[in-house]
Amino acid sequence: MNTALPAFDANEDMDYIINGFVMQIGMLFKKAGFNLPETEMPEIKYSNASVRCYDPAIGIHDFAPVKHYGYLEALGAYFPCDEKPEERRFELFTQNIKDVAAIYTIAKTTIPFQDPAFRPIYEMHIKDITALILCHEIAHWFVHQSTDSSGMPIGKLQYRLNDEIFFHEGLAQALVFNGLQEFDHLLELLLWMEGGQPQQYIAYKRLGFDCEVVLQSLQIVNQIGMQSYELLEQTVLAHADNNKPHKPDIVKNFLTQPITPEFQRESMEDFFNYLIAEQPELAEKYRGIYHASKFNV
Repeated sequence: MNTALPAFDANEDMDYIINGFVMQIGMLFKKAGFNLPETEMPEIKYSNASVRCYDPAIGIHDFAPVKHYGYLEALGAYFPCDEKPEERRFELFTQNIKDVAAIYTIAKTTIPFQDPAFRPIYEMHIKDITALILCHEIAHWFVHQSTDSSGMPIGKLQYRLNDEIFFHEGLAQALVFNGLQEFDHLLELLLWMEGGQPQQYIAYKRLGFDCEVVLQSLQIVNQIGMQSYELLEQTVLAHADNNKPHKPDIVKNFLTQPITPEFQRESMEDFFNYLIAEQPELAEKYRGIYHASKFNV
């Protein structure tokens, strides 16, 4: 894996944070049996483009920093570009980062914006938020570019359904939380941002705080060929009951005891197609549940 950082305007502290984060999550991936990315880390681009946000509760809406200071997609993005890998990139939305840094500085210090003492603290928070957002995007890249113990990649990222969105954001934030344990000030920032975040960015807490278990569960979910938060959470829970989760038990629980029924319904078609291809006896056994879900019975 090439862990060299792309060239960008950052001080040594930021380089130290990013390199430390990459090393930490690299160790977590290796311990869980993944093969690390062999490609170059994507280039970082800066943008002042207007960004809209998504909240499962209300849909797509404009970004308002005071209300939505924890909306990570308004601060940065990872563009996977499977069809044109040379166009793969991290994009950081600099004006939005600055706006959120100003809000954080006021919240932390109560120093007025006009006070000369405000600026150095504000500039420090710009760097901290930039580092945190970049770590979040690097986490997405790790999930996308690592391969499981059989050499299988996660494949083209799916981001259409809430079940898929929660899967990707839950994984990314679990990695951010675990990869930044050395940096208390960034964890404090991460937790502050959660006050202005939609649920997909807080979903990592439902997976527990043992990232090795989360990544071992990802191995199983990847073998099934899905990007499903419901299936990932079911697998993590199975780990809690049994150090070596039994895949038929996970299948049964996904079909008969959904944790988030909305997510299960969204991914039922893909899950049942997997059963037909790989475990036809289970597909036949649970066909009634599939049809009931399909017709919302």
